[in-house]
Amino acid sequence: MRSQRAQTATELEVVRRQLAQYAPNDRVHAALRRTGVPLALPLLRWLSQSWLNVLRWEDVCAATLLPLLLGADYLSYICFAAVSHAAPALHERADSGDLLVYMLQEPLAEFGVADALPLMQQMRRRWRPRCIAAMRQAMQE
Repeated sequence: MRSQRAQTATELEVVRRQLAQYAPNDRVHAALRRTGVPLALPLLRWLSQSWLNVLRWEDVCAATLLPLLLGADYLSYICFAAVSHAAPALHERADSGDLLVYMLQEPLAEFGVADALPLMQQMRRRWRPRCIAAMRQAMQE
């Protein structure tokens, strides 16, 4: 159980770093800061419930299979793609004050895992060595 928690914490940290380096997600960081919502909270929920009630069924299947077939680092890339997709809604919801409710209870409308595959492959080229190293380190702790 400890190694699973460590790996999940590592995945969340990798996603946070990835988001911090991409300009389009400045809006995400600004929205989260304004509302005081830590990014780890919705990501942890999405991962712990295996994307159920967040994505359409075919996307739940894809989000489950991609890490199994292409590597555990794809968990981070799926999270990054989901947050990137939701960025405009997150910004809007931060202004209306219901960002936390939206992120924890609303499905990600129109987000398709297959549609986000090019972004995930781009993320893999850039981040894979760091993701794998961080996951290995977490498993050793």
